[in-house]
Amino acid sequence: MKKSTLDTELNTYFRNIRLLFPVYAGAERRYVKALQREIRMYAEEHANASISEITSRFGSAKDVVKSYLDAMENEDLYRYLRRWKRFRRFLAVILLVAFILSAAKIGFVFYNFYTGLDSIAVTEETVIE
Repeated sequence: MKKSTLDTELNTYFRNIRLLFPVYAGAERRYVKALQREIRMYAEEHANASISEITSRFGSAKDVVKSYLDAMENEDLYRYLRRWKRFRRFLAVILLVAFILSAAKIGFVFYNFYTGLDSIAVTEETVIE
């Protein structure tokens, strides 16, 4: 198989692994980088390796993530997911507050603009001949 085709398929494989993690943080990044090195070394040693050979040897993306999560302690996984949930809630609150403040600011500007239109002095000159 061509090297560029295998590289493209491997990049897709690694992207699928990253997307399947519930949280992709430091430990997961290190795990995926180590897995990438190992798979790339395997692909270099076996020049005719295909993506199907690699997935049969290392497992599908789903299997890789499942084995990683199975190896974690339940309490660590629970704490990790709870922290991630809190972070998402915090981010949602911050975005909501930013949206509300932006809408209030825009409303205030438009209110001042339209009430200010009535107070603009308009002069009219009439020339009588």
